[in-house]
Amino acid sequence: MLRFKSSISKKKIKARELQRRQQRETLNHLFGDSDTIESDDEINADSQSAEREPIKLSPSIPSCLPSHEVMNNENYQFDNVHPFDDQLLDMDNSRPLFNGSSITVKKAVDQLCSFFTDFNINKSTVVNLLRIIKIFLPKPNQLPTSWKGIVKVLGRASTPRTTFLCSSCLKQCEKGIYGTKLYHNEKCSLKNRTMKSTEIVELVHLDIRAQIQAILASNQLLLNRKDLYPMTDVCFGEYYRTQSSGTINRVTLIIHTDVAPLVKLSKQSIWPCFASLVELPPPARDYQKNIVLLSLWISKLKPDPNIFLQETIEELKSLINAGTSIFINGQEYEITLRTQYFVSDLPAKVLFCKTINFNGYSACSECCSTGEWNTENNVVVYPFTRNNLTPRTHSTYLNAAKEAQTKSIRGKAVSIGAIKGLSTLLQIFEYPCQIVFDYMHLVYLAHVPSLIKCWCQNVDRSVVNSIDASLNQLRLPHNLNIPFLESVSNAGQWKAKNSRLFVLNVGVPIVTLHLPRLLASHFLLYSMVVKIFHAPESIEEINLTEQVMNYYCKTAPLIHNSSIEIFSLHAHIHLAQQVRRHGGLAHTSASAFESCIRFIQKKAHGSKHLGAQISYWIDLQTMIQTQPVKAPTIAAINVIKYILLLRKFSRSKGMF
Repeated sequence: MLRFKSSISKKKIKARELQRRQQRETLNHLFGDSDTIESDDEINADSQSAEREPIKLSPSIPSCLPSHEVMNNENYQFDNVHPFDDQLLDMDNSRPLFNGSSITVKKAVDQLCSFFTDFNINKSTVVNLLRIIKIFLPKPNQLPTSWKGIVKVLGRASTPRTTFLCSSCLKQCEKGIYGTKLYHNEKCSLKNRTMKSTEIVELVHLDIRAQIQAILASNQLLLNRKDLYPMTDVCFGEYYRTQSSGTINRVTLIIHTDVAPLVKLSKQSIWPCFASLVELPPPARDYQKNIVLLSLWISKLKPDPNIFLQETIEELKSLINAGTSIFINGQEYEITLRTQYFVSDLPAKVLFCKTINFNGYSACSECCSTGEWNTENNVVVYPFTRNNLTPRTHSTYLNAAKEAQTKSIRGKAVSIGAIKGLSTLLQIFEYPCQIVFDYMHLVYLAHVPSLIKCWCQNVDRSVVNSIDASLNQLRLPHNLNIPFLESVSNAGQWKAKNSRLFVLNVGVPIVTLHLPRLLASHFLLYSMVVKIFHAPESIEEINLTEQVMNYYCKTAPLIHNSSIEIFSLHAHIHLAQQVRRHGGLAHTSASAFESCIRFIQKKAHGSKHLGAQISYWIDLQTMIQTQPVKAPTIAAINVIKYILLLRKFSRSKGMF
C-alpha cells in the first residue's frame, strides 16, 4: 500500500475541484450557526447524503502481494453516504488564531481536540474551557467556542448514525420531545408510553471508510515494509496468501466483538464491534488509534447479531464487492476490502455464529465431535479416543442454519447439528476457516486455570506454598514485570498476562523444581507446544508440534482425570490448523481489542446516549489523526554478523 501511483486525468481533477467547492459551500451552509452548544446527552450524529463519482486509478501493487486487476467501485453506495469524509475540504483555516499569532486556527483546534480526547473531558466541560481560553487570548481571535465551530474548522461533519430500539421487540423507537423515546406498536408490552433508558437499545454505526482512510494516511510509511512483518504474521498464513490473488491495494480486516459492563446501576453493557488492518505490521496493527470501531450495541440485553450487525455487514459487503477510493496526501487511490477472520471468546462466538453453547454437545466449530456426559463431574466432555474429526464445512453450516431457522417457531429456537439459525456474520466470513479460536481466552483464561486446579488437587499444600514463594521471588525485566497477586490455588483469578508469563517464560523451571515428575513433564509438553504455535518457524515445525499436542490431549485424562477433557482442551487439537491458515497464535489473540474496550468505556459520561458519546469522540479522533507515523529504524548493531564479515574480509586479505 506504500507509494501508490496515482493516474488521474486533468478533466477528472477539475471535476474533483468543482465537487469540493460545492461541498465547501454546503458545509458552510450547514454550519452557518456556530454558537449552538450541544450537551453530552443530546448528540445528533445524522448527516445527509450527497452524490459523488469515484475515480478509478492504477496504483502500484504492494510488494508483498501479487498484482491484480483494479476492481470497479462505481456502484459502491456507501461512497455517497457522507459528503465530508474525504478530508479534502480546503477551508480557510490557515489564518492565524489572532493577529500576529504563529499558530493557525486549524493547528490550535487540533491540539486542543487531542488534549480533550486524551484526557476524556466531557463536552460541556470542553465548551466551558474553550470560553475561558478565548477570554485570555488577544481580541479579536478566531478560536471556536462550540462543537459546531470545532467541526467546521476540522472541515468534516460528524458521521456516526444512532438508532434507538425497543428492548422488548427490537423495533425502532420514535423520538419525542426533550429527547424522550416513544413506541406505538400495539403488540409490544412497552407500547404507548415514554420509555426508560433501561428499556432502550442504543445502536450506533460508524463510518468505516473514513476510519480506514485516516489510519492508512497516518501509517503510510509503514505500509509494504516487508521487513517489519514477522514471518509468523497473518499475512504469511495460507488463507491470506491464497486470497490475495486477484486483489489490488488490498485492505484486510480482522473483526472482533465482546461485552463489557458500562453502567453498574442500570446493568447496561456495551458490545463494540472492532476491526484491525492486516496490512499494518505488528505492533502498530494493535495500537488503539489504528483499531476501527464498526458499531456499538448498548443495552441490558444481549444483541441479536442479525440486527446489531445488519448495517455494518451491508457496508462491508459493498466495500468487498465494489471497492472504494481513499485519499492520502491529496491523492486518490482505489482499494478493495477483504476479511481475514472473526475472533472472540467462546460465549461471544456462540452468540454471533448462532451455535449451541460451548459447554454443550457438538459445540466444536471445526469438527463433528459430539461429546458425552460425564456423570462424575456433571459436565460434557470430549474424550480424545472418541472424537469425530470429520471437518465441518460452510455449506453444511448454511443448510443446517436454514433448516433450524425454518423449524424455529414462536421464539423457540431449534438446533440442527448444533446450529440454531442463520447468522448475518456468515455473509462475509467462511465457516469455520474464518471463525477462529481466541488464543488468549482459550489457552490462558480457560485451559491453564483448569490445569493448575488439577495440580492443586493432587499435591500437598506445602507444594502450593513453595510454588507461590518461587513466583513472588521472581526478578523479571521491566517488559515482563508482572506480579502474581493470587496464589496458584486461585489461578482462576489470574489475568491473562499472568498465565501467559507462566506458560511462555517462568512455568517450566518452577514446576520442574516443585511438582512431581509426571505432572512436570506433562506441562513441559504443553509449554513447548504453546511456545512453538506462538511463533512457528516452518510448516514442518507446525506438523511436528501438532503430533505433540495430540499426545498431550490424549494423555491428559490419564495423568489428571476425565474432568479436564472439557471443550477448552478439545479445541487445542485444532490450533495447528488455525496456525497454518492464519499464522502464529501471537497474531490471533483478542488482547488488543480487549484493551480498546477499556479505552472506549472511558469516553461515556453521564447516563444518556452513551453510545452516541463514544462514537462522537472516536469520530473526532479520526478527524485529527493526521500526523504520519515514522517507520522504525534499526538502532542496534548485529555484532555476530559484523565479526563474521570482518573475519571474511581479513582472510581474503591474508591477514590471518
